[in-house]
Amino acid sequence: MFALLINVLWAVGIAAVFVVTLVVVLYIFDLLTYRPFETTGTVKPGANARKWPASLGHRPYAAADVPANIDTIIIGSGEGGLSCGATLAQHFGHTVVVLEQHQVVGGGAHCFAVDGKAKWRFDAGLHVSVPVHELALQLASGAAAPPVEFTHLFDKHRVSDYLGLGGAAPGWGKPEAEGTMPVRPGPLQGPLRIEHDFVARFPKHRDAIIRYFALSDTIQKQFGVFIASAMLPSWLRSLVLRLPLMRLWFRWNKKTMTEALLELFPGDAPDDILVRTYLSGLWLNAGAPPSRGSFFMQVAVMGGWQRIGVAYPAGGPEKIAMALVDVIENSPVPKANGRVFISTPVEAILRDGSGAACGVRLANGDELRAKTVVSGCGYRATERMLAKQTDGAPPLPPAPHALKTGQSAGFVLVNIMLNGTAEEMGIAAPWLWLQPADAANKFDGLVGERAFFADPLGVPVSQIPCGITFSVKDSGEGNAAAAGRTNHHCQILVPADWAWFDQHDPMYPGSLLKNGSRHGPPHVSRKDQESYDELKAKWQERMMEVLFHHFPKTKDHVAHVDISTPQTMAHYLWTEGGAAVGLDVTPPRFVDLDEIAELDIRHPRVPNLYRAGQDYLMCGQVCAATGGMIAALRIVGPVGVVRFVLRAARLLRGNTTIPKLKRELGETDLPKGKAA
Repeated sequence: MFALLINVLWAVGIAAVFVVTLVVVLYIFDLLTYRPFETTGTVKPGANARKWPASLGHRPYAAADVPANIDTIIIGSGEGGLSCGATLAQHFGHTVVVLEQHQVVGGGAHCFAVDGKAKWRFDAGLHVSVPVHELALQLASGAAAPPVEFTHLFDKHRVSDYLGLGGAAPGWGKPEAEGTMPVRPGPLQGPLRIEHDFVARFPKHRDAIIRYFALSDTIQKQFGVFIASAMLPSWLRSLVLRLPLMRLWFRWNKKTMTEALLELFPGDAPDDILVRTYLSGLWLNAGAPPSRGSFFMQVAVMGGWQRIGVAYPAGGPEKIAMALVDVIENSPVPKANGRVFISTPVEAILRDGSGAACGVRLANGDELRAKTVVSGCGYRATERMLAKQTDGAPPLPPAPHALKTGQSAGFVLVNIMLNGTAEEMGIAAPWLWLQPADAANKFDGLVGERAFFADPLGVPVSQIPCGITFSVKDSGEGNAAAAGRTNHHCQILVPADWAWFDQHDPMYPGSLLKNGSRHGPPHVSRKDQESYDELKAKWQERMMEVLFHHFPKTKDHVAHVDISTPQTMAHYLWTEGGAAVGLDVTPPRFVDLDEIAELDIRHPRVPNLYRAGQDYLMCGQVCAATGGMIAALRIVGPVGVVRFVLRAARLLRGNTTIPKLKRELGETDLPKGKAA
């Protein structure tokens, strides 16, 4: 027995020495050979900054332009796919080919003009992010500094968002106004300002509010485990998620937002109702209404984001996509001569005789082969492309468990062009999130949400949930350029189910599948076009009433109004059912182990096929970027992971994102201990 113990200890010692030696060798090798990617300096151009070539992000497909030996084909140029491609190219020297069906790259991370009115450009999907998004971009691009800088968004009161009641008097920009709850971000450590503000507003609920934010902190930390476990094989991830440290994760996240808030804040008194309404006030950011979204999304958007605040990419969201395309096509790493093609729809994912993914078939009939395929276009679209049988491949094994998670809600998006300065129109950077709450429903936003989804055009205007944002992308007191601008845009986001618009599919869907989508006229013809136009006109009338009620100074400054629906999102971004965030963020997605296994980043039934994007980790652009990097690391294996981690530590050593956050958010200005 003693001899056996000695042998085991000897083996463990040898293994430890091997691992340490491997790490040291990899670090020294990387130190001597790795060359960080040189960013273009798009935020603060330097004298020697490279310029983006005119073809960057605008390269049409041509068979002669396809690299001879492709390591990885990526379907879709959303941030998940591009982050995966950039990581593989810059960090591991892969030749990557990205295939995008749209005429622009970036998925939801781009801007568009309506019918050629280029003076006004609207965000397609990324309306807001978090400051640490720039860290994810720096890691994916392997650069010495973030290729895109993110600007904190808040007003002169240090407020990033205002939560308003649809039936209350206008209170935007007035933190003390009745019917308004300001959201103040920060600090990075200690009690959150928003926690203090809730206690000040609802002193009778002090203990419950403190418990809520403590629970939020715990679940956020457990989300880190949930994310990190995605690096592991599915069977091992399942074991990790079963550990006792994840007990609260499963206990609370199996509940909907509504169920959890009613448990934490029971009662029917006016203050009981109002504290639940305000705490759920950012649910539009979660992608699911409180009655069906997981409690995890509740604490992510109310308690999670407030630790670091919200931000917007300098130069607009398309800079994110262009920076990653730049890496894929221009990485200095040998053999990493990738390509990103637009207007190149993929018809099928090809499998070889063993059933493994081996390439794709394009809508024009061309077939491209690669060692690995990554799908960045969503779970259900990926399964459809796999279902198109490849000659010589075995039948596709069925999923052992049908996916329970449906598609998320979409949006009715009202795009409003305004002429005038921000001061004239009384607008600034913070969002206004209006709750479906008025005197008729006792200002109960949770009741109002269910009534709205049951009859969206039948409820009073004051019971329509929506978010309102303007193109004043400055921070603090603002800047001269923003203050002096005489044209701005406004976007109003209203949650919408696909069923409200599903009768208005395109008349000729085959043309879209063959050629991909494009901006601008001629617009797609739809079934029952007259009825569709009338439906959009009804939404426009109602939402302009909302705008003029809460921002009356904009009334005489409207130049043009455009309406998008979930059908629009399905057309341009090819999102299943016009879903705003892909798969819904309902409880099974976070706590059902069969569901989690089916959504593993490595496809559970098709070797050499990986998935990236919002559907496999979490919704949101920064989570999509993280998921893309994890997909890349799953492809390269454990040694590649060690190399990446060592390199990431070195690249981020001089990063200024966190020190900048500390300066902008400030130290805590609250009493010591929990909320005052």
